[in-house]
Amino acid sequence: MKRIKKIAYCLLGMIFTYGCFLFICILSNIHEKPLSSSPNIILVLGARIYGTEKGKAYPGNVLKTRLDTTLAYIKKHPSTTKIIVCGGKGALEPTTEASVMATYLNKHGIPRQKLIQEKRSTRTKENIQYAMKLVNLDHALLITSDFHLYRSKWLAKQLGIHSIDGLPAMSKNSSIIKNYSKEILSLGYAFIFDNK
Repeated sequence: MKRIKKIAYCLLGMIFTYGCFLFICILSNIHEKPLSSSPNIILVLGARIYGTEKGKAYPGNVLKTRLDTTLAYIKKHPSTTKIIVCGGKGALEPTTEASVMATYLNKHGIPRQKLIQEKRSTRTKENIQYAMKLVNLDHALLITSDFHLYRSKWLAKQLGIHSIDGLPAMSKNSSIIKNYSKEILSLGYAFIFDNK
């Protein structure tokens, strides 16, 4: 019985240590600033949308924060030529995340001709994979949530993109614990199953 307890404590200790390591990885990118002052391409990763009808769908808080961060950046750097918005249609979503993102950005002043929609992806790795087929992402700027940036850039490197900048959209205080807890699990999964 004592031996079983020791093994259990050892396993719990290992899980806790690994969780701390993942958390530190996530924190390492949350205040990142882009190295390039004028990227030609911006890649915005999707997140949950809401609504019961296609024409009335709207971005959830996480996605809205990413889109508002994009708008603020574009205002300061209007020379950006293309913005790729990524995200397919989830099981409980009325339409694709990309179409809602494009509509939101267009309503806030971004011309349609600047927007490229990637509508097939259902997870982060696919966001980047499918976007790569649309444009060259070398030296692009990746915009996503602060808690999501480390994993997104790590996946981009796994897919062969080694020169991509990141800009974090800062999470609201009310959702920090939930978002970071989920991201620890997602990053752990990525390290095991998305590693080359």
